[in-house]
Order: sequence, then C-alpha cells, then structure tokens
Amino acid sequence: MGFQGNVIVLLFGSLCIYLTFTLVKVLYKLWWTPIRMQNFMASQGIRGPSYRFVHGSTKEVMAMKKEAMAKPMTLSHNIFPKGMIPEMIAGVEMMLERWKQNEGREIEVYDELRLLTSEIISRTAFGSSYLEGKNIFDMLTKLSLIINTYLYKLRLPGISKFWRTRDEIESENLVKGIRNSMMEIIKKREEKVKTGEAEGEHDYQ
Repeated sequence: MGFQGNVIVLLFGSLCIYLTFTLVKVLYKLWWTPIRMQNFMASQGIRGPSYRFVHGSTKEVMAMKKEAMAKPMTLSHNIFPKGMIPEMIAGVEMMLERWKQNEGREIEVYDELRLLTSEIISRTAFGSSYLEGKNIFDMLTKLSLIINTYLYKLRLPGISKFWRTRDEIESENLVKGIRNSMMEIIKKREEKVKTGEAEGEHDYQ
C-alpha cells in the first residue's frame, strides 16, 4: 500500500472516530442525561411524562400546559404574591393615564400589557432599582424569544465552537448583560445594608 493509500486509510479512520465521538455525545445528551435525570427525580417521588428519544416529553408537557391554561386561575390562588397588589394598581393607573393622553389614537394593547407586566414585576422585585430591573426584564424577554425559536431545533454537538449564528451571539451577550446587571443591583443592595439605607424597604429587593 502506497502513500496515497495510507492517507486514505488515515482520513477514513479519523472520520470514523469523529462520527463515533459525535454519536456518543448525541446519545449522551439526548438519551443518557434525560433518562438519568428522570430516574433521579422518580427516586424522590417526583414523576411526570416519560422521556422519549429526541423530542423528550415536549408533546405531553404542551398538552398539560394547554389543559391547565384552559381554565382561568382564581385571584385567591396562593401563587399570587399579595405584596404585588399595590404595584398592580399603580401600574394600571399609569397605563390608563397614557391611554388618556393618546385618546382618539390607535393603541397596541399587546405592547401595553407587556409593558404593564414588566413594570409591575420590576417595581415589586427591585423596588428603588426599578429602572435597572426593567432593563433586566427586557433582556430576559429578548432571550426567551431566542430560546423559543431554537427550542425544537437540533444542532450537532460541538458545532457552536467553530460557527455560531447571530442569535447565539446575541443570546450570549444577553446572558452576560443580565448577569452583570443583577450583580450590580446586588452590590448596591449590599452597600445600602451596610450603611443602613436599606431599612424600611420591602423584602422583595
């Protein structure tokens, strides 16, 4: 066997090793890890839809979510933090005031309700750091949209190390921005606690 034959054998062997490694990594990610997690949760008495290869339990989860959202949740449900009620009232009043100023004009209700939600959560969760919290909420919204876009897409393991899409780069920047903003708010809160300025502020911060 000449030099050319040795090169072909070497290339073919390298390709086989790469494909085997990729297959093992895919099986580990899409089969072994989910099954191990399912067994771990079951050992603690937490059971749910059985995992199926590739698509997992997505269909069952979506069906359960659809069934749960078919009926409206009562306002007395414990999932609603009672401390948010004043912020809800203030947020709705601000929204209605904006609507009055735009009387006679077309209003995009979806965007208004999304803004209302972000304002309520930001004011309740971050208090005096409302603007920073709203910025975090906006970044989380953008990140969730990107995640939902790629939720059902399967990519080969390791390909992101060599080539990344624009959405992947943006999501990485969003994650860094969220982490940095959160750390900045936490540090400000720690400084307030040390200097005694945090007294009287609510516990949601």
